[in-house]
Amino acid sequence: MTPPLPIECIEDIISNIVEDKDTLHSFLLVSRYWCKHVAPILWKRPFSLLGRPSALLIRTYIMCLSQESKHLLSSHKIDLNFANKCGVPYFDYATFLRVLDYRGLCCSIFQWLSLHKDYRFDKLVFLFARELCKLFMSRCSSFDGLYMDTRGMDTWELQMDYLLIPCLPGAEMCLAKLEHFTCGGNYNGSEMLCALSKVCKNIRKLDIYNSNNFEPMGGYLAMLVEAQKGLERFTLIGYYCLISDVVLALNTQSRSLTYVELTINDFFEDDLSLSSLANCKNLETLIFDDCVNLTTQKMLPLMNARLPHIKTIVFTRTDAEPKDVISFIVSNHESVQNVSVMFTERDEISQLYKMLSACVQLEKLIISGWRLNVDEFLGEIGKLLPLKLKYLNITAEWKFQPASLKKCLENCKSPLEYFGLPLCECLKDEHLDIIVEYLRRKTTMLKCLRIFDAGKKIEQGVKRVSKFVDEVELVNPDEHVLSTFSD
Repeated sequence: MTPPLPIECIEDIISNIVEDKDTLHSFLLVSRYWCKHVAPILWKRPFSLLGRPSALLIRTYIMCLSQESKHLLSSHKIDLNFANKCGVPYFDYATFLRVLDYRGLCCSIFQWLSLHKDYRFDKLVFLFARELCKLFMSRCSSFDGLYMDTRGMDTWELQMDYLLIPCLPGAEMCLAKLEHFTCGGNYNGSEMLCALSKVCKNIRKLDIYNSNNFEPMGGYLAMLVEAQKGLERFTLIGYYCLISDVVLALNTQSRSLTYVELTINDFFEDDLSLSSLANCKNLETLIFDDCVNLTTQKMLPLMNARLPHIKTIVFTRTDAEPKDVISFIVSNHESVQNVSVMFTERDEISQLYKMLSACVQLEKLIISGWRLNVDEFLGEIGKLLPLKLKYLNITAEWKFQPASLKKCLENCKSPLEYFGLPLCECLKDEHLDIIVEYLRRKTTMLKCLRIFDAGKKIEQGVKRVSKFVDEVELVNPDEHVLSTFSD
């Protein structure tokens, strides 16, 4: 008999295919020895690894449930007779779980229930999920990630304790080493965040989506932020209540934060200041998108802040003054590489000149805005485009003549690989012919040209330009989504 591979070899093989669920599953069937070492990997984050609901996962977990939980579920007319016939599972699968995707869990439960009866996605699904979460909290040694995102799920009429996973028995030990926490939708935010702040001190990535919840929980979120030893990434989306406590709490993580995203938030409090962000000297990405009440007074600490590691700055769909935003970007011109900004008036284009002149390290630029005639500006913009710029996407309804585009591209010395004009309805065959002339002079191939689908007005031009571009993408304006950055 051939001796088994040393465990070190197996671990090395598995480490290179942790995302390949099909190969991992094949390894399960090699031998019991292989099965023993592969099973924990497959069951570490089964819901996200599969990427789809799975009734089979639920069937397996049911066999691991306590008799008390089985009795409770049976009392709600859920048929668990099969579990009594299957006997003891080969592994205690619940002990392997390290990442719990609550949405994936609930969708898988619904699929399993639907195999046996015509169930609705209602309270029974969440009751079932709570019992399985009790199993996980009692059997798992520690979680790496907990994703409690219920957006789009009908949880309004639920008893909120169904969703309070951090309050279940065993959660204190299971969640002590939690590194990534996400929550969103309708939930008891105050109680959940308060419980987490008491047991979780090692969260590195915190994502809060508050789309269905108008509960004023800023103080509890601030507590959770302040409780961490080294928070690195913070995202807050769709929070409409008091936000000053949360922003101030970020100051306690000023040494560790590298990514902050604030989207669809209202900075309406008069005493709110962004000084805490100005203190985050290791920040690499800062995103403000669809935020209101960003007055000059509130922006003041940021305007001249020097963040030596900042690479990506996004200010889109905000009411911040362009001069304040550009002042901040220019203050960090030595390190900034990716920028997304918005200009809505003609007299703001001078701020764009200022930014382009200063930010010589820029590699990626997204300009959004409203309908403007930019004929008199394009030539100068082309001249000022940085020599390292590879990605240029103008997601604004700019209007310009072919001659203006020609002047812009003749002045452009950037090694563009991506060029986007997805909202420019003015495009005609003549504009695309100008782009063809530009591409003939380029020493490198344009990888992607993304333009407004103007139909027959650009039909012939698209055919000609396609010979010089790896991919030409025609954008339907009704399907267009404002481009931004993501890590």
